Amino acid sequence: MAISTIGFGVFENVGALFILSIIAGIGDALLLPAGMAGLDTLSSYHAKEHISGIKTFAESAGYFLGPIAVGVLGTFFGLRNSFLAIGILLMIFSVMAIAMPYESRQRS
Repeated sequence: MAISTIGFGVFENVGALFILSIIAGIGDALLLPAGMAGLDTLSSYHAKEHISGIKTFAESAGYFLGPIAVGVLGTFFGLRNSFLAIGILLMIFSVMAIAMPYESRQRS
């Protein structure tokens, strides 16, 4: 995840940035639950609620402030078109995922 994040500052190719964003997302999905479980395990019984609240606030703030910071830095370093292309692709994939019919079948 860290290496792919470094790649965001190096590459300007849209395809490479898209692949790096997928790798960073997979790394985040694998790292976040393990980190959160480690914090819960290390915290004392009486402080778990306090630590969980701070942890949830920081995670939520990161989802909001992270894309804003990346957009500002991308514009500052001249990578604006790359982020625009990735955003458009992600919107297309989101619309495709929402529009797909979903059926749940019960196994017997």
